[in-house]
Amino acid sequence: MRMFITYLFMLMVVAVYADNYVKDPEPAILEAHYTRIQITDTTQRHTHFSKDPVMLRVGATKSLFCGVKRLWKDSLAAVNPSLESEIYIATLEENKKNGTHNLPGGYYWSYIYKNYPDGCLTERNYFDGERRIYEEEWEKPQWEVTDSVKNILGYDCFKAIAPYRGRRWTAWFAPEIPVQDGPWKLCGLPGLILEAYDTNHEYSFTATGLWQNGIPDVGYMAYDDKRGVRKQHRNKYFNDWWRYKNSNFGAKMNALYGNGKMPEKKDTAPKYDLEETNYPHDFDMGGNVSEWVQDWYGHYSEKTQRNPHGAKKSDIGKIFRGGSWNVIPDYNNPGCRFVSNPNFKCSSIGFRLAE
Repeated sequence: MRMFITYLFMLMVVAVYADNYVKDPEPAILEAHYTRIQITDTTQRHTHFSKDPVMLRVGATKSLFCGVKRLWKDSLAAVNPSLESEIYIATLEENKKNGTHNLPGGYYWSYIYKNYPDGCLTERNYFDGERRIYEEEWEKPQWEVTDSVKNILGYDCFKAIAPYRGRRWTAWFAPEIPVQDGPWKLCGLPGLILEAYDTNHEYSFTATGLWQNGIPDVGYMAYDDKRGVRKQHRNKYFNDWWRYKNSNFGAKMNALYGNGKMPEKKDTAPKYDLEETNYPHDFDMGGNVSEWVQDWYGHYSEKTQRNPHGAKKSDIGKIFRGGSWNVIPDYNNPGCRFVSNPNFKCSSIGFRLAE
């Protein structure tokens, strides 16, 4: 509890100096804090889970949902990067000393914006070494309100149920708080959602506090956009996450840079899914035949680049990507590159037809 209060206090202090990083700001009318619990191994749910403080900041036209620790980390890195780095290193040393697994930025890294831009939902995250963002039409759950009532934080809350994004959700909302919003992407009830969980209790959100005064503006948090953000289609975004969670990261890096020995193959398939499950669960273009690409082999620049052309020529060879029927699953993704003489021919290299 003391650690959470410290994070909250530092977040408020940093927010005073971080206004320049907030795009399209508007005054906040309410901020709700929740505890988010995610089961990370459904076969060992009592010991394998993450627990994070998260927050919903609501304005007149839009809202932001994100991790409290992640917002603190990103804002601190923007206004005082040296202090953020010191805290990060100190946390790692403390983990090593105590055998803990704490992250300064917590385990929930998504930023979710409802009605931003107008009529859209935007999600931004960082995984597999990239900052990613997508926009989609703002789809609200179609709730069925029941007669069940229980008290949360002193408010009488009513129970509602809805299928949404591949799961069946239960929400408890407070009509006394006339805000049609809630944690994650849940919203659309005649009152603020103070508790929510899916049928299997793999995800849950429980309100811990409400604030109406001294709240920073609601807007798009552009703390590290200058480092580059990859804009994607929703299905591509989630499919990339799925492939990332199914991949062997060490093998991927070795294949990419040609360093070291292939690590021992282990069962790396995730034993959990996201809050939403209605997206393509596949390996995209992998597993058929590899394809030649335009790039010749060459070392990547250490500088940030947009659409790099790479080497114009190489004595080593040309690049082919995508994996094929005769390689291990770790290599069946576009991130793995291979090199050969462009005149080389075999049954595992070719091209794909697409509609």
